[in-house]
Formats: sequence, structure tokens, C-alpha cells
Amino acid sequence: MKKVFVIIYSLCITLLSCGLTACANEKQYALAVNGSALLYENLNETYKAGEEVTVKVKIKPYEGIKASLDLEQLVKTKSAQDEYWQFTFEMPAHDAVLDITSYKGFDEPILYGFYLTFYDKDNEQIEEFNKPLDSNEAIADYAVITYDNNLKVYSSNAGANVFADSKTKFSNISYELEDTIYYTYELIDAVAVVDWVYLNEETQTYSCRNCAGYNLNNLGSSTSTSAKQNLSDTRYNSHMEGYEEKFDSYVKVNFKYLDYLTGVKILEFGSNGELIKSTEIAKSESEITHTVGVNCEYAVIEEEYTVKSGQNIGETHVERTLINKSEFGDGKLLKYPRGNGLILPIYLSIKWQNETF
Repeated sequence: MKKVFVIIYSLCITLLSCGLTACANEKQYALAVNGSALLYENLNETYKAGEEVTVKVKIKPYEGIKASLDLEQLVKTKSAQDEYWQFTFEMPAHDAVLDITSYKGFDEPILYGFYLTFYDKDNEQIEEFNKPLDSNEAIADYAVITYDNNLKVYSSNAGANVFADSKTKFSNISYELEDTIYYTYELIDAVAVVDWVYLNEETQTYSCRNCAGYNLNNLGSSTSTSAKQNLSDTRYNSHMEGYEEKFDSYVKVNFKYLDYLTGVKILEFGSNGELIKSTEIAKSESEITHTVGVNCEYAVIEEEYTVKSGQNIGETHVERTLINKSEFGDGKLLKYPRGNGLILPIYLSIKWQNETF
């Protein structure tokens, strides 16, 4: 019996010894780290497959931190004392690359504007309109927002001169853009495709995300489409006090059908309401400035529109805009047809001759 026990004991020791040797010889995989200067604590050079790895990263004031393992984003948490950011993952069964980056913007592209392309009734591209996004002829309107000393710097990059009634509002926490695209009868059977424009802050490259196509014949008199993005991330100031860094963006495009603008007049009226003068305004490729007479108390901009399609073709109608006398003048944006389905926006400015107001 004692001999059997000795044999069993020896066998157990042998198996245990083999197991320990196997564990000691278990394969280790290399972990390469890009951005190691951001580490709060150094990491090992190798890990076993399935081993839990905890990455501690320095908290940088006013900046965000992100980390990815083999290009797959990792979820971050922070230590209880706000000493460091923490990322945890299981080591894969192969050599891996850990990327750590600090940034002042956000770790995803921000919605900046829109890009339009047009297709005819046969679903063929209308080459006259479909220009590259970065071209001055592109039917696009977007903004570039970069960071300088932790502040956003804004610059506008509008494409082809076809937009009217544009509204842009920018602050350090938000960007809003609204444009109106007026179209005439040449594009009634066309389809307008809206793509939202994004800027990748890391690569400084633009990209488009398809939205939808709109058959301009089915819109009625007008329609709108919009997109928005709300970004936020935790930041810490120089005193390690936490706050939310936010940036909200909102982009809207309006489509409106417009009859042909075929004539423009400026009507000048005296103090008794009598018509003093009527002046025809010729179409121009740039801003138009008209100075009224000394006896003019108020003016009216009269626009004549002609119907070019449908059962009322050939009929005309007028639109009148009152311009009151003022020291700095006033005016209106005229929407001249280009003859290709879009409009040429030209501002008509009315000035009064110098006098005391």
C-alpha cells in the first residue's frame, strides 16, 4: 500500500511540474505603444493571450484623450481621484499596437455643411452643376473650424454663388448654417442629392455622407432638409476641475421654386406720396447701387416675375418691397435666373444723397 502511495505521489509531482513548466513557457505577445509619453504608468513589453491589460494615461488639462487597440476604440474611465484616464482590454493572441492620442477637438468628424449634386430626369448627372467638393464651382457651403490656443477659429468656404437668404451663426460651442436654394423651371424634372460635409480633424480631409435625393417636381413650392450633431467630452481645467466640452452643429438646406425675374424697377416717392421717378434696373453680375433723388422720401423696389411653365405660362406678377429713408441706406437681394435652373443672387442697394437725417 505504501509503495502504491509513493507511485501516485511521484506521478502528481511530475504532472504538477510539467504544468508549471508549461505555464512558464506560455507564449507572450508584444504590445507596441504609440504615444507612450502620455502614459501615467509604464506597460510591460509583452503579455499572454487573454491577460487583462490596464492602461493608465495622463489627464491633460483642456484636452481629450483617446486610445485604440489595433485601430479599435477603447472605452475610457477615470480614476476615483481624477489622477489618470484608464483603458482596459484583454490581450489578443497576436502582437498588437496600442495608440494613445490627446486632442483639443473631438475624436470624430464634425458636421460642417452640405454638398449638392443634380441629376436629370434620365438619372444622368448634370455636369454643369456636379463639380468637385473643393472646387469654387461646387454647389456646397461649409465651414472650417480649427483650434488655435484652445480656441476655435472659423472661416467660411462657400462654393458656387447660387445661395440666397443665407444665415450663419458661429460661437465657441456651436455652428449653425442655413441656406436657401432657389430653382426655376429648367430643374423641375431634376433630382437634387444632398450630402452632408464633414472634416476629419486628424487627417484634415473632407468627406461626404449621403443624405437623400429630392425630386424637385414633387416638392410643391418649397421643402427643407436638415442634419445636426451634438458632441461632448469630459475635460479638466488646470485645477483638475471637471467640465463638459461641447460643440453642437446644425445645417439646414431649403429648396424653393421661383418664377423668372424678368424686370426690376425702383420707384421714388415724395413726401406727399406722389411718384417722382421710375428707374429700370439692368441685370448685373455684381452688386448694384442706386442713389435716389434729393426729394425722395421713400422708395419701392418692384420686381416683375414671368411664369415659364405650366398652364399659366407667360403670365406675370409683381413683388414690391418698401425701402424707407435712412442714413445708411437699405436694399434687397435680387434673384436673377441663370438660365440653367439656378439663380444668380445680386444685392440691390439704395442710397440717399448726403443730408442731415
